Amino acid sequence: MKKLFIALLCVSLTGLCACGPVESPEGTTVSTTALGINAETTTKTKAEENSPYSNEIKTVIKAYGDSDFLKQVYYAFYDLDGNATEELLLGEGLGPVKLFNVYTIQNGVATRQEEFFIDTAESSPALLFRNGTIRVDSDSYDGEMSFGYYRFEDGELKRQTTLAEEHGQYYHYIKGNRTQLSKAKFERVQKEMEGDGQVVELDWKPLAEYGR
Repeated sequence: MKKLFIALLCVSLTGLCACGPVESPEGTTVSTTALGINAETTTKTKAEENSPYSNEIKTVIKAYGDSDFLKQVYYAFYDLDGNATEELLLGEGLGPVKLFNVYTIQNGVATRQEEFFIDTAESSPALLFRNGTIRVDSDSYDGEMSFGYYRFEDGELKRQTTLAEEHGQYYHYIKGNRTQLSKAKFERVQKEMEGDGQVVELDWKPLAEYGR
């Protein structure tokens, strides 16, 4: 009988060891995986909460409230000006996400770039080139098309120029002044703005899920 009791006790202890302790003894570490927590997600959430844009993002989310439009808004981070600090980009859309707002850190504060404006209803999705230039295309019609270029200058995102092709003629717009260009000159300015032409694919995430 004593041997049977010991055998049963060993089986019971083996079962307990396989299940693991209900409570972690003091001084031990419990794996986040064992608790059903994704360590990568937890670290990512903490990083977002500590982001210098965190308060600004929460303010934007609060402004949308519980409206369905919030489900169409997305955010991404990218270092546009090459200063090792990422900018906050906001986009919207039910299909392709269209960039419409850019924030940067100025004097330690998240600041919206006022000069950058896109009417997403009237333009195609903006293109972001690896050299930090943003190109905004106006919808083409009647043989006309135009490209607006934005780039950081002195810490602010500013419109650099607009190139347009109208019925086979090429134009350069700077601060409201229009200058006709040859096709070769048009292409040179376009290359100057777009660099090697490599486009950045942004990692858009739903704004409503920020910090989750």
